[in-house]
Amino acid sequence: NDEEWDIKFVDDKSDILFRSDGSKTIAVTDDCTKTIYISKGIDLDMLKKVICHEVVHCLCFSLDIYFDIYQEEKLADFIATYGKDIIDLSEKLYNKIIRG
Repeated sequence: NDEEWDIKFVDDKSDILFRSDGSKTIAVTDDCTKTIYISKGIDLDMLKKVICHEVVHCLCFSLDIYFDIYQEEKLADFIATYGKDIIDLSEKLYNKIIRG
């Protein structure tokens, strides 16, 4: 939807990383600022998954797709965990089908 989002790395203790219920997270997507905030202390092995998870939130906001927070978190986790496998398998199946 032609919305531009920023990614900012913030201090681990930044207030932006605290949810409304007081729990702490390693990343937050803010629709008002169009920014993904990620903890500077994130393990690099987790960074790719976290970026994918937060991009799901960006797409939901940008496309006006609304879930309750529990459902949206489950969807973002599912795609961040299995999205590459789904795309890879779909490509294999598609290529097999078009080759006959």
